[in-house]
Amino acid sequence: MEKGVFSRDAVLVLAGFTGSLGGSSLLMWTIVGITNLVSIGFRIISGPVADRIAKKNLSLWGALMMCAGCTACALTQGTGLLLATRIVHGIGFACCSALQDTISAWQEPPSSWPEDSASSAPNPRPRQWQ
Repeated sequence: MEKGVFSRDAVLVLAGFTGSLGGSSLLMWTIVGITNLVSIGFRIISGPVADRIAKKNLSLWGALMMCAGCTACALTQGTGLLLATRIVHGIGFACCSALQDTISAWQEPPSSWPEDSASSAPNPRPRQWQ
């Protein structure tokens, strides 16, 4: 099995699904790529939002938006709604991916940090996450 087969096949299935709903070739590839474009653009917003609200809430809302987007995508009957569900999925992905590095860093105990960073670091796990 060659590398990247799953992602390539998923893209082709989504493009084919769009075509079966009556979408043109341009619309097929727009719907395939819109999640990535939206998540890149919205990540600029979700980073500062993650600093202002509880990270747990942002990740929960992001996961719920991704689940809702996927479910609605599977149930849609038109290309307009399919495009909207892919946008919702992209926003949810941006909310979750903005927190990946922070959550990963919290898994490392402070005792394993380098000498200079452990002494100067504030509480590694802010109250708003807990």
